[in-house]
Amino acid sequence: MKKLCALMAAVFAVCALISLSACGGGDVKKAEKAVDDVIAALKSADMDAVASLVTDASAFKEDDSGILGDQTELGKGIYGRLSCEVTSAEKQKDGSVSITADITNVDMEKVFKKWLEDFAASQASGESAADDGLASLLDAMRAEDAEMAVKTVDFSVAEQDGKWKVEPNADFVDAVSGGIVSTLGGGSE
Repeated sequence: MKKLCALMAAVFAVCALISLSACGGGDVKKAEKAVDDVIAALKSADMDAVASLVTDASAFKEDDSGILGDQTELGKGIYGRLSCEVTSAEKQKDGSVSITADITNVDMEKVFKKWLEDFAASQASGESAADDGLASLLDAMRAEDAEMAVKTVDFSVAEQDGKWKVEPNADFVDAVSGGIVSTLGGGSE
């Protein structure tokens, strides 16, 4: 009888696990994949893909003026070393998935500070043109010895039009950009 009770308890435990995974485990996995897809699209500077993977594409609007040069190269400079580790994901009552993630990227505050110092010095000596300044900024973003920043952020992923999409709040946008938003005074911290 004890063996039968133990066997029944094991069967109930397996059934409970299966029913719990059927009630949202798949949605959590889909949401985590949506996060991975956004990070991959950002790293490759594929802003059309990013726009299709987020609920609000205006958070990643490109500069249409051309002042900043080649948007793809600039995007690869900003997002090229980006990584994201989801530390928790929980299905919410509204159907969305709440995500907490550690997002790592080049610390843009430190990059800008060093670049401005170097650029100002080269301008004062007459060595540099504006085009050289943008190239040196890209070089500073891509430098192997550039300091990295890790930010823990909370954001949501929701199903929209049959696809799981990241809801890019200000903290998420700032973290994936390496702190550009907060560095330039527009945001999160």
